[in-house]
Amino acid sequence: MSIKIKLFAVACIAALSMSAVAGCSCGDDSVDAIKAGASSDYENTLQSDEFQYDVYDSFIAIDEYIGSGAVCEIPEEIDGKPVTQINSNAFYNTDETLERVVIPSTVTEIQTNAFGANKLQQIEIDEENSNFVIDNGVLMNVEKTQLLAFPGESEIEEVEISEGVEVIPSGVFSNCPNLKRVEIPSTVKQIETFAFMGSGLTDVKLPEGVEELGMGAFWGCVNLETLELPQSLKTISSPETVCQGCTSLKTVKGYDSTDAGKIIDADGLQAEYVSLG
Repeated sequence: MSIKIKLFAVACIAALSMSAVAGCSCGDDSVDAIKAGASSDYENTLQSDEFQYDVYDSFIAIDEYIGSGAVCEIPEEIDGKPVTQINSNAFYNTDETLERVVIPSTVTEIQTNAFGANKLQQIEIDEENSNFVIDNGVLMNVEKTQLLAFPGESEIEEVEISEGVEVIPSGVFSNCPNLKRVEIPSTVKQIETFAFMGSGLTDVKLPEGVEELGMGAFWGCVNLETLELPQSLKTISSPETVCQGCTSLKTVKGYDSTDAGKIIDADGLQAEYVSLG
């Protein structure tokens, strides 16, 4: 089996694993047992026309969107309890029909990858919600230190990530074909797995300060032509996957003290490695 096929299999397994978590069926006894074990407040999981949701003693958590409309306005309460949480993968890989999600004032927690691989055009926050903000299309905590989501089909072409952000989470900018440029601040230390997979980025220069670059971070960015990496890099996870499928890649610039040179070893790449020292 070729390296390319093996890597593709890894990506498929990761995606299927995430989908499986998002698609757990309502009333599954094993899932209920896990949730009950994680929180003594958990009661059960129910469904409405739009959502699968977890019921707790004092709040509701949106577990999965199952609706079919163009707009999803998450309600402030369900069954008389406030909706305060959006679970991981709740809007993962949503159908193209869903264009916009509106998050109510009651939501206080949005878990990792809640909007992974989404095909949304817009994410909105109720103006009375004091826990989150939208900054240049990016859903963030109110302190602007955590990136939570970006609408995959947004028409925004350039994003400037706020100073203070330390981690670019897994998949947060994945499958964003219109996104051509991202300005990354020096406060960022870690870029996680598949962070920009399948985006429309054309040229990327990571600033000094970035220490870790995750597996497949730019996988499938078919418009990416140049990638420049900093001397501060300590870890590049599976370097040959970082730009796998980046068919337009011409140049990778980096330092010999890192594994930057190994990035061009991916199957199908014709890129040149340029040493910066």
